[in-house]
Amino acid sequence: MSLIHLLEKKIYPLLKEHQTYILPSLNGMIFIMTNVALLLMGLIYTNNLILLVSFINASVLFTILFVTNYNLQGLKISEVVIAPQFAGDTVMAECIIENGSPLERPGVCIRVKDRKFQTSSIKFDLKPHQRIKIPFSLPISKRGVYKISRLSLYSTYPLGLFYAWKLLKQEIEFYIFPRPLGLSLIESPLEKMEVEADYIRNARPGSDEFQEHRQFRTGESYKSVDWKILARKKQKLTKLFGSSSSNCIKITIDKCPQEDMENKLSQLAKWIMECHHEDLYWSLQIPKRSLISINKGDRHYKDCLKALATY
Repeated sequence: MSLIHLLEKKIYPLLKEHQTYILPSLNGMIFIMTNVALLLMGLIYTNNLILLVSFINASVLFTILFVTNYNLQGLKISEVVIAPQFAGDTVMAECIIENGSPLERPGVCIRVKDRKFQTSSIKFDLKPHQRIKIPFSLPISKRGVYKISRLSLYSTYPLGLFYAWKLLKQEIEFYIFPRPLGLSLIESPLEKMEVEADYIRNARPGSDEFQEHRQFRTGESYKSVDWKILARKKQKLTKLFGSSSSNCIKITIDKCPQEDMENKLSQLAKWIMECHHEDLYWSLQIPKRSLISINKGDRHYKDCLKALATY
C-alpha cells in the first residue's frame, strides 16, 4: 500500500474532491502479472486449459475492480468536528459519514493525513442510507493551531486486489491550548493583580446604570435587546450597563513565577480558566501581541486561549 500512498501524494493536487479513484494493490499487481504470465504460456504452448484459466482469472479481476470501485459510490464525508482541547489530552475528533446508496457498504476505511501527523485507519460498515459518526484520535501532544489538510475514505473490499479512495480536500482548523498548570488565583492573591478599570460594561441588564447601545451580536441573550428601538427603528441593538463596583483581573505574563515560556503559558491558561469558572472579568496581555481587553464569557475565554495556543 505504501507505493499507492506515494503515488497518491504525488498526484494529490490533480485529484478532485469526492471523486472515486482506483488502483491495483500490491496483491492485485501480483495477481495481474501472474495472469499475464499464464496468458503468455497458454499462447506459446497453445494450451487451451491454461488459456481458459487465464480468461477466468481476468473475468474475476474485472468483477472485483467493479465491486471495489462501486463500494464507495454514494458515500460522503459531511462534517468533521474537532473541539478545542488542552495539550497533553487525547485529541478526539468525530467524522460524520453518510451513505446515500440503497445498498450496504462493507469494509470502508477512513484515514486522516497531514504534514505533521497521520492517523491509523479505522474500518467500519455502513447500512443503506445510514448516517454514522466515526470517532478517531489525533496523535498531537503540543499546543498550537493545526489543520487537517487531507481526509480520505478508501476500500479494498472484497479481496484486497484493488485500492479505491475518495478525498475531502477541505482544510479543517483546530486549536490545542496550553495545559493549565501552576499557581491558582488563591495562591497568587487577586490584590496582587492590577485593577484595570473603574467600571465594566455588562451586556446583561440589572441594577447597574445604563451606558449606551451597540449592535446586537449573534449568540447574545435576547434579554439585552432594546425592543423599543427595534419596534421604532427596526434596528436590533443591545443595551450596555456599567458598574463602578466591578473589578478586573489584568493577567500579564510578567506575573508568572516560572522561567520557561511554555510553563508561563500554562500558568496563564490556568488563571484564565479560573477567572472564567469564577465568572470574573479579565484582560490578557502577552508580549508582541495586542491587548485582549476586559470581558468575560465563553467567547472571551476561547479568544484568550487561542492567543496562548498561537503564541
